Amino acid sequence: MPAIVTTPVTAYAGKVRVIDGGDNVHVGRDLLENNFYKTNRVLDQDQFLVRVDR
Repeated sequence: MPAIVTTPVTAYAGKVRVIDGGDNVHVGRDLLENNFYKTNRVLDQDQFLVRVDR
């Protein structure tokens, strides 16, 4: 009988909304200019969360 692999389930209690192209470009440029990616060693295929407060 094959082994059963399980993955923990985490509840998400936040909100999700669509970000339009202008906001996406603006925030992306801000993150590049502030060296967010280098400082936090974000590499291709890495998952990360960016909190945007308005």
